[in-house]
Amino acid sequence: MKIRDIIGDKMEEDFLEFDYTYIQETLNEVSNSATPNLAMAEYLQFKCLSAADVLIEYSGKLIKYSTYLDNKITSMRNRHAMEFYAANPKAAADIRAMSLKSCPDADELENTSAQLKGTRAIIEKKFDLLIKAHHHYKEVASRLNRMIPSENGRPGSEKGYERQDFDGGWSVGS
Repeated sequence: MKIRDIIGDKMEEDFLEFDYTYIQETLNEVSNSATPNLAMAEYLQFKCLSAADVLIEYSGKLIKYSTYLDNKITSMRNRHAMEFYAANPKAAADIRAMSLKSCPDADELENTSAQLKGTRAIIEKKFDLLIKAHHHYKEVASRLNRMIPSENGRPGSEKGYERQDFDGGWSVGS
């Protein structure tokens, strides 16, 4: 697999058509889960990481398209300003600066760019939530795993050491 396979060859993407269903299902499942057992904690840990991976790939596409749009807008505005200056070489500097900002062709792209930046902000926040949930369930699974009886019948026993409390204390087992 190559990076091209992930971010695509096209510079322009229809980013508003991203299927957000898997991400939302994962977030709903996380928010509706009660105190999980070990299997459920490990499942939610994996599912959060998987959903975060989907967002990472989509975020790469958003960054690619955002950069492309910003460059295209700048190019359009510069071209518009040069055409204005060619037609009005004696125009004052402030009028030339205003012409740089008033490019009707770039206005539509600016709206698309604003939507894209809003989408990126949402994706980044959802990614953060998924990563935090992943770490939470990883910790829950680790704690639940320590409570499973070992070979000698005591929870968390390992090679002569016995788990005494839930907060990380260990003592020498008998």
